[in-house]
Amino acid sequence: MLRPPALRPAVDPAWPADLRLLLGARSTEMLGAIVGEAGGSIISATPRQVNHQPGRSTTVQYRVATRWPNGRESVETIVARTGGHLPSGAAILERTGTTVAAWRWQDDPALPGLASALDPERVTALLDDLGVRARGDRPATLATRAYRPGRRAVVQATIGDRSVYLKVVRPRHVEHLHRTHRRLACELPSPDSLGWSDEGIVAMPGLPGTTLRAVLRAGGPVPAVTEVGDLLDR
Repeated sequence: MLRPPALRPAVDPAWPADLRLLLGARSTEMLGAIVGEAGGSIISATPRQVNHQPGRSTTVQYRVATRWPNGRESVETIVARTGGHLPSGAAILERTGTTVAAWRWQDDPALPGLASALDPERVTALLDDLGVRARGDRPATLATRAYRPGRRAVVQATIGDRSVYLKVVRPRHVEHLHRTHRRLACELPSPDSLGWSDEGIVAMPGLPGTTLRAVLRAGGPVPAVTEVGDLLDR
């Protein structure tokens, strides 16, 4: 049985109204409306990430334990946003005079390619179209590596001992991102683009090496400031 902590943040009355709404007790009711549209009910919910831009917008990601009519339980990620440009295609709710846009993360209305990037069959077909998979390769297995609501997501597709990273962006940005990676790869140790789709997916190969995050966590040596500066200058 899924029993993550209940949503009980310490809400300061001095906070802006949108923060009080998205982190307070009424957020559970709002999340219940979103889960209910998909046919489920909430067991519990916890905010995982908050992006508050004072006077502009607030975006919160929640970890929501959900029970479905067939008795199955799962943990869903739901996003809620107030202020700024609210994406069309999201569920729009009115709470305490505040307009809230909310969506399940895999249905991000600004990233229509995300659903495809999370579907093994669609990813396998995309990699076939781009000539990435060799004949006889097994279908790709997927793992989500990053998600920034409304902006981008990164999904790792593994084929045998090789990895391809699918960067999902807003469709109007995808061709520019593809061209940028093509240019940078000629001069810098950055991944080339293997191709892109109209939905907003750019495919890139995995590169050898250790991430800076992993080195920092392990306490290993990091590049000198001058080395980083030289790389940026290039």
